[in-house]
Amino acid sequence: MLTMLLRSTARCRVIHISAALFFSLALFSLETAAVQQRKPLLLPGKQTLFQRVVTHPGARLFASAGDSAPVLNKWIIPFTVFYVYKRASVDGTEWLEAGLSSTGEVDGWIKGTKVSEWRQSLTLKFTERAGRQPVLFFKDLQSLEGVAASAAPGKSASQLASQFAGIKSGSIKKPANFPVLATEPAKEAISRQRFYMMPIFQAVEMFEGVKFLQIASIDPGSGKLPDDFDLRTGIVFVIDTTISMKPYIIRTRRPCARSTMPLIKLAWPTRWRLDWWPFAVAPKRHQRLDM
Repeated sequence: MLTMLLRSTARCRVIHISAALFFSLALFSLETAAVQQRKPLLLPGKQTLFQRVVTHPGARLFASAGDSAPVLNKWIIPFTVFYVYKRASVDGTEWLEAGLSSTGEVDGWIKGTKVSEWRQSLTLKFTERAGRQPVLFFKDLQSLEGVAASAAPGKSASQLASQFAGIKSGSIKKPANFPVLATEPAKEAISRQRFYMMPIFQAVEMFEGVKFLQIASIDPGSGKLPDDFDLRTGIVFVIDTTISMKPYIIRTRRPCARSTMPLIKLAWPTRWRLDWWPFAVAPKRHQRLDM
């Protein structure tokens, strides 16, 4: 009788443990499914296209909606694209709950004044400069439409370009309500080695076969970091450790030491990191050096 009771008790314990384990796994599965099921907001009238925004210089990422919330990222890289998961209003200001991916992973909240809606998901690139004048950027659609609808659009655009060049050089005082905000570089085309990005926010066809585009542009070198921004630098040496490369590794030790020793002597070691990444060509067939 005692043996049967012990066996029955042990069996009950096994059943209880199995039930608890199953309940834990089921709860974890439900929580995971809830995270995975969360999707970004859809564009109005669309079934599959999500709302996305492009960040402005100076945008910050907060833990919750409101300026008093903890800051998660004090400097978001300009023109970073975020998916919008939720919109809220705090003291009359719109805030967006946003994430870098559309899989339900939310990164934080961004103030609505620091982003632009990006419904087109398209970017613009300048064509070759041969046979055309530099592109003018107008402050509003009405100004652009006025030039395009004039009797001599080309002449009007050339005059505005000359005026803008004079304003930039300081030889001409900027007139009130001058319509041009910026121009493509006048002397030469933008180098292919210089990255630039112009997201398209809106496209309007005012004349048959002619589209007017609302875009944004920024010079990556003109941005100013916040005063309290903690800039960090990393230096990585990638080394081929295949045994046949040993003579070359020995030769490069001295220049590597010359370039890194001044950094080691600096008083700010926490702001930079030094690392090396070894690799070997076909390590199964070639002997590898121990570094």
